[in-house]
Amino acid sequence: QSLELVGTLQAFIAPDLPLILLGDFNSSPEDEPIGPIIPPYQIIIGEGFADIWDTNPLKLIDPEGLTCCQLADLSNRRSEHYERIDIIFIRDGSFLPLAFVTGRVPIFPLSRQPNWASDHGGVFGLLNFR
Repeated sequence: QSLELVGTLQAFIAPDLPLILLGDFNSSPEDEPIGPIIPPYQIIIGEGFADIWDTNPLKLIDPEGLTCCQLADLSNRRSEHYERIDIIFIRDGSFLPLAFVTGRVPIFPLSRQPNWASDHGGVFGLLNFR
């Protein structure tokens, strides 16, 4: 799907236009190729997109930016985010990103489930284009 996505973007979007991709890519920066299979994150980065988390000044507060995954039934009492697969990519070199992850604070009271609004944290970003 990532190959199809970047192929479609290359075919229909001028390469000099800024372009933003965001979503749950089910792939993290740590994913390595498995034989000939290239992870979606690596495919998108390889096509000239930047992961805004890499240049995010707020990364000092939250170095890993973990976004996934609470238990499927949302019953866990502490956040179990263990990977970053919800990502904002941009194709343009002139931007200053500010991004943060939400969803790490449980819904109160913890005496009733669900304890979380979603199994993923929300990724919010502000892109200031020059």
